[in-house]
Amino acid sequence: TTMEAALDHGDFTAYLQPKCDFATGQMRGAEALVRWNRLAEGIVRPDDFIPIFEKNGFILRLDMFILESVARLLAAWKVKGLETVPVAVNFSRLHLNDARYIPQMLRLVDKYNVPHEMIEVELTESVIFNNLTRAQDVITRLHRNGFSVAMDDFGSGYSSLNVLKSLQFDSIKLDKEFLAGFEDNPHAHKVIEGAVSMIKSLGIQVVAEGVETREQADFLRQTGCDLAQGYFFSRPLPADRFETLLKKSTPPAA
Repeated sequence: TTMEAALDHGDFTAYLQPKCDFATGQMRGAEALVRWNRLAEGIVRPDDFIPIFEKNGFILRLDMFILESVARLLAAWKVKGLETVPVAVNFSRLHLNDARYIPQMLRLVDKYNVPHEMIEVELTESVIFNNLTRAQDVITRLHRNGFSVAMDDFGSGYSSLNVLKSLQFDSIKLDKEFLAGFEDNPHAHKVIEGAVSMIKSLGIQVVAEGVETREQADFLRQTGCDLAQGYFFSRPLPADRFETLLKKSTPPAA
Protein backbone atom coordinates (compact mmCIF):
# COMPACT_ATOMS: atom_id res chain seq x y z
CA THR A 1 0.00 0.00 0.00
CA THR A 2 1.02 3.60 -0.47
CA MET A 3 1.56 4.35 3.23
CA GLU A 4 3.67 1.24 3.87
CA ALA A 5 5.78 2.05 0.82
CA ALA A 6 6.07 5.70 1.89
CA LEU A 7 7.34 4.61 5.31
CA ASP A 8 9.91 2.27 3.76
CA HIS A 9 11.08 4.98 1.31
CA GLY A 10 11.61 7.51 4.09
CA ASP A 11 8.82 9.82 2.91
CA PHE A 12 7.72 10.44 6.51
CA THR A 13 9.96 12.65 8.62
CA ALA A 14 9.93 14.18 12.06
CA TYR A 15 9.98 17.97 12.23
CA LEU A 16 10.68 19.56 15.61
CA GLN A 17 8.95 22.60 17.01
CA PRO A 18 10.76 24.31 19.89
CA LYS A 19 9.07 24.98 23.22
CA CYS A 20 10.53 28.20 24.59
CA ASP A 21 10.69 29.78 27.97
CA PHE A 22 8.27 32.75 28.00
CA ALA A 23 10.57 34.85 30.14
CA THR A 24 13.89 34.36 28.33
CA GLY A 25 12.90 32.93 24.92
CA GLN A 26 15.33 30.07 25.55
CA MET A 27 14.49 26.66 24.14
CA ARG A 28 13.53 24.19 26.87
CA GLY A 29 12.00 21.37 24.86
CA ALA A 30 10.43 20.42 21.54
CA GLU A 31 7.56 18.51 20.03
CA ALA A 32 8.09 16.04 17.20
CA LEU A 33 5.55 16.51 14.39
CA VAL A 34 5.20 14.18 11.45
CA ARG A 35 5.38 15.42 7.87
CA TRP A 36 4.66 13.35 4.76
CA ASN A 37 6.58 14.29 1.65
CA ARG A 38 4.47 13.14 -1.29
CA LEU A 39 6.53 14.02 -4.31
CA ALA A 40 3.60 15.03 -6.49
CA GLU A 41 1.88 17.14 -3.85
CA GLY A 42 4.83 18.23 -1.74
CA ILE A 43 4.61 18.24 2.04
CA VAL A 44 1.28 16.96 3.37
CA ARG A 45 0.19 18.17 6.81
CA PRO A 46 -0.85 15.69 9.52
CA ASP A 47 -4.48 16.91 9.60
CA ASP A 48 -4.85 15.48 6.11
CA PHE A 49 -3.64 11.97 6.85
CA ILE A 50 -3.65 11.23 10.60
CA PRO A 51 -7.46 10.68 10.77
CA ILE A 52 -7.19 8.13 7.95
CA PHE A 53 -4.27 6.35 9.62
CA GLU A 54 -6.22 6.24 12.89
CA LYS A 55 -9.04 4.44 11.08
CA ASN A 56 -6.87 1.88 9.33
CA GLY A 57 -4.49 1.29 12.25
CA PHE A 58 -1.35 2.41 10.37
CA ILE A 59 -0.91 5.13 13.01
CA LEU A 60 0.51 2.49 15.39
CA ARG A 61 3.49 1.96 13.09
CA LEU A 62 3.85 5.64 12.25
CA ASP A 63 3.95 6.76 15.90
CA MET A 64 6.67 4.21 16.67
CA PHE A 65 8.59 5.30 13.58
CA ILE A 66 8.54 8.92 14.83
CA LEU A 67 9.58 7.78 18.32
CA GLU A 68 12.53 5.89 16.83
CA SER A 69 13.48 8.89 14.66
CA VAL A 70 13.52 11.09 17.77
CA ALA A 71 15.57 8.57 19.77
CA ARG A 72 18.06 8.34 16.91
CA LEU A 73 18.36 12.15 16.70
CA LEU A 74 18.80 12.54 20.47
CA ALA A 75 21.55 9.89 20.43
CA ALA A 76 23.32 11.56 17.48
CA TRP A 77 23.21 15.00 19.11
CA LYS A 78 24.66 13.59 22.31
CA VAL A 79 27.57 12.10 20.35
CA LYS A 80 28.17 15.56 18.84
CA GLY A 81 28.34 17.00 22.36
CA LEU A 82 25.18 19.10 22.00
CA GLU A 83 23.00 20.02 24.95
CA THR A 84 19.72 18.34 24.07
CA VAL A 85 16.22 19.16 25.27
CA PRO A 86 13.37 16.73 26.04
CA VAL A 87 11.27 15.91 22.98
CA ALA A 88 7.53 15.18 23.09
CA VAL A 89 6.10 12.46 20.87
CA ASN A 90 2.37 12.11 20.16
CA PHE A 91 0.72 8.74 20.58
CA SER A 92 -2.67 7.79 19.20
CA ARG A 93 -5.50 6.47 21.35
CA LEU A 94 -5.00 3.06 19.66
CA HIS A 95 -1.85 2.51 21.74
CA LEU A 96 -3.78 2.69 25.00
CA ASN A 97 -5.45 -0.63 24.29
CA ASP A 98 -2.32 -2.27 22.92
CA ALA A 99 -0.39 -4.37 25.45
CA ARG A 100 2.74 -3.98 23.28
CA TYR A 101 2.77 -0.19 23.59
CA ILE A 102 5.13 0.36 26.53
CA PRO A 103 7.42 -2.65 25.89
CA GLN A 104 7.82 -1.48 22.28
CA MET A 105 8.52 2.06 23.41
CA LEU A 106 11.17 0.89 25.88
CA ARG A 107 12.83 -1.27 23.25
CA LEU A 108 13.16 1.63 20.80
CA VAL A 109 14.36 4.20 23.33
CA ASP A 110 16.82 1.80 24.95
CA LYS A 111 18.18 0.67 21.59
CA TYR A 112 19.69 4.19 21.29
CA ASN A 113 20.56 4.49 25.00
CA VAL A 114 18.41 7.59 25.33
CA PRO A 115 17.62 8.53 28.95
CA HIS A 116 13.87 8.12 29.48
CA GLU A 117 13.46 11.63 30.85
CA MET A 118 14.38 12.97 27.40
CA ILE A 119 11.13 11.57 25.97
CA GLU A 120 7.75 13.04 26.79
CA VAL A 121 4.56 11.22 25.85
CA GLU A 122 1.76 13.45 24.54
CA LEU A 123 -1.81 12.19 24.75
CA THR A 124 -4.81 14.24 23.66
CA GLU A 125 -7.56 15.16 26.07
CA SER A 126 -10.24 13.25 24.15
CA VAL A 127 -8.23 10.01 24.18
CA ILE A 128 -7.85 10.14 27.90
CA PHE A 129 -11.41 11.09 28.72
CA ASN A 130 -12.89 8.29 26.66
CA ASN A 131 -10.95 5.75 28.67
CA LEU A 132 -10.02 7.15 32.06
CA THR A 133 -9.12 3.92 33.85
CA ARG A 134 -7.04 2.62 30.95
CA ALA A 135 -5.32 6.00 30.64
CA GLN A 136 -4.60 5.98 34.37
CA ASP A 137 -2.93 2.59 34.08
CA VAL A 138 -0.84 3.60 31.06
CA ILE A 139 0.27 6.92 32.64
CA THR A 140 1.29 5.14 35.85
CA ARG A 141 3.38 2.66 33.87
CA LEU A 142 4.98 5.41 31.77
CA HIS A 143 5.94 7.26 34.98
CA ARG A 144 7.31 4.07 36.49
CA ASN A 145 9.60 3.84 33.46
CA GLY A 146 10.79 7.43 33.84
CA PHE A 147 8.84 9.03 30.96
CA SER A 148 6.95 12.28 31.49
CA VAL A 149 3.39 12.65 30.23
CA ALA A 150 1.65 15.69 28.78
CA MET A 151 -2.02 16.27 28.10
CA ASP A 152 -2.46 17.90 24.72
CA ASP A 153 -5.44 20.03 23.62
CA PHE A 154 -6.46 21.12 27.13
CA GLY A 155 -9.63 23.18 26.89
CA SER A 156 -10.71 21.93 23.48
CA GLY A 157 -13.31 19.52 24.87
CA TYR A 158 -15.55 19.48 27.93
CA SER A 159 -13.62 17.00 29.96
CA SER A 160 -10.52 18.89 30.98
CA LEU A 161 -11.28 19.41 34.67
CA ASN A 162 -12.45 15.86 35.17
CA VAL A 163 -9.25 14.56 33.59
CA LEU A 164 -7.08 16.85 35.72
CA LYS A 165 -8.82 15.66 38.85
CA SER A 166 -8.17 12.01 38.09
CA LEU A 167 -4.75 11.78 36.46
CA GLN A 168 -1.16 12.76 37.15
CA PHE A 169 0.29 14.86 34.34
CA ASP A 170 3.72 16.48 34.18
CA SER A 171 2.58 19.15 31.78
CA ILE A 172 -0.60 20.45 30.22
CA LYS A 173 -0.77 22.03 26.78
CA LEU A 174 -3.39 24.73 26.36
CA ASP A 175 -5.16 24.29 23.05
CA LYS A 176 -4.97 27.29 20.74
CA GLU A 177 -8.79 27.30 20.50
CA PHE A 178 -8.84 27.82 24.25
CA LEU A 179 -6.67 30.91 23.81
CA ALA A 180 -8.54 32.24 20.76
CA GLY A 181 -10.05 35.69 20.97
CA PHE A 182 -8.91 36.57 24.49
CA GLU A 183 -7.73 39.99 23.23
CA ASP A 184 -11.28 41.41 23.03
CA ASN A 185 -12.92 39.27 25.66
CA PRO A 186 -12.45 40.05 29.37
CA HIS A 187 -14.13 36.75 30.32
CA ALA A 188 -11.61 34.80 28.28
CA HIS A 189 -8.80 36.62 30.12
CA LYS A 190 -10.20 35.52 33.46
CA VAL A 191 -10.83 31.95 32.39
CA ILE A 192 -7.30 31.53 31.00
CA GLU A 193 -5.71 33.15 34.06
CA GLY A 194 -7.79 30.93 36.34
CA ALA A 195 -6.98 27.77 34.40
CA VAL A 196 -3.25 28.51 34.41
CA SER A 197 -3.10 29.27 38.12
CA MET A 198 -5.13 26.14 38.96
CA ILE A 199 -2.91 23.89 36.84
CA LYS A 200 0.23 25.46 38.32
CA SER A 201 -1.13 24.95 41.85
CA LEU A 202 -1.15 21.21 41.08
CA GLY A 203 2.57 21.44 40.34
CA ILE A 204 2.04 20.90 36.61
CA GLN A 205 3.95 22.77 33.91
CA VAL A 206 1.82 24.82 31.51
CA VAL A 207 2.64 25.00 27.80
CA ALA A 208 0.71 27.35 25.49
CA GLU A 209 0.34 26.20 21.88
CA GLY A 210 -0.22 28.35 18.82
CA VAL A 211 1.38 31.51 20.23
CA GLU A 212 1.55 33.78 17.19
CA THR A 213 1.68 37.39 18.37
CA ARG A 214 3.62 39.53 20.82
CA GLU A 215 0.32 40.40 22.52
CA GLN A 216 -0.48 36.73 23.15
CA ALA A 217 3.05 36.07 24.37
CA ASP A 218 2.96 38.99 26.83
CA PHE A 219 -0.44 38.05 28.21
CA LEU A 220 0.47 34.36 28.62
CA ARG A 221 3.74 35.21 30.28
CA GLN A 222 1.87 37.39 32.80
CA THR A 223 -0.56 34.56 33.60
CA GLY A 224 2.41 32.40 34.62
CA CYS A 225 2.50 30.03 31.61
CA ASP A 226 5.87 28.26 31.57
CA LEU A 227 6.55 27.44 27.94
CA ALA A 228 5.39 28.69 24.55
CA GLN A 229 5.09 26.73 21.36
CA GLY A 230 4.10 28.64 18.25
CA TYR A 231 5.16 30.64 15.22
CA PHE A 232 5.95 33.72 17.32
CA PHE A 233 8.92 31.76 18.74
CA SER A 234 9.59 29.22 15.98
CA ARG A 235 7.86 27.15 13.33
CA PRO A 236 8.38 23.37 13.20
CA LEU A 237 11.87 22.77 11.78
CA PRO A 238 13.53 19.91 9.91
CA ALA A 239 16.08 18.08 12.07
CA ASP A 240 19.16 19.81 10.60
CA ARG A 241 17.77 23.29 11.26
CA PHE A 242 16.74 22.26 14.74
CA GLU A 243 20.28 21.01 15.32
CA THR A 244 21.60 24.47 14.40
CA LEU A 245 19.48 25.90 17.24
CA LEU A 246 20.92 23.33 19.65
CA LYS A 247 24.43 24.32 18.58
CA LYS A 248 23.64 27.96 19.36
CA SER A 249 22.41 27.09 22.83
CA THR A 250 25.22 24.66 23.70
CA PRO A 251 28.01 26.34 25.66
CA PRO A 252 31.44 25.69 24.11
CA ALA A 253 33.38 22.85 25.74
CA ALA A 254 35.72 24.09 28.46
